[in-house]
Amino acid sequence: MKIEQEFYEIIASLAKRDVLKHLVLIGSWALRVYEESEGLPGTALVTQDIDFLVKRPRGPFPKGTANISEILREQGYRALTSSVGFNEKYMPDKTETDNELRIEFLCQPGRHVQDAYRIKELGITAQSLQYQSVLLASVVRLPYRDIMVDVPVPVVWAIHKIAISQLRTGKNKKFKMQNDLNVARRVVDKIGEESVLSKAQEFKGKFSQLFKKGWEIYK
Repeated sequence: MKIEQEFYEIIASLAKRDVLKHLVLIGSWALRVYEESEGLPGTALVTQDIDFLVKRPRGPFPKGTANISEILREQGYRALTSSVGFNEKYMPDKTETDNELRIEFLCQPGRHVQDAYRIKELGITAQSLQYQSVLLASVVRLPYRDIMVDVPVPVVWAIHKIAISQLRTGKNKKFKMQNDLNVARRVVDKIGEESVLSKAQEFKGKFSQLFKKGWEIYK
């Protein structure tokens, strides 16, 4: 598929410039890595959105770290900034390319990291969202073709998907929630519900409540 090659070229360009190591691939595209490395059965992906989680938005970054924004511009994407919250997303520049994918960067909020956080060393703005620390605490490096990619541990990825499904808002809330649950089911079916529920017991507080609510709908 053309979209699969486009995805590969994005991560290959980031890996070549040694900045992929600062990112964790999250969202539905992580399934492609799980399929190749963990034996999940392949399926068509409908999302055009690639989400990367920035591991340490405040650094430190080595001197001479490559500018991700420039790398993506070379690949035919340009940054668009939302008028609300200054969120940034990289969209295909249709005057130069027939690319289809969209790229967004996220991070865990903190005392010095709020809302849309500008990471000047990488040349990008990351949107801060709650509960990304759940994913950051459980990262594994797996191969996709000939590239090593950091992704969340599959069982934690599925738990996170089920939990955040309950935070969806807007007119497409139900569709987005169901999509979260559907993609999580791919991993749950592979590793088993018992393993998922056992791991989920490690989480406490609001995140645990969100998971339990999502699990009731999932079932």
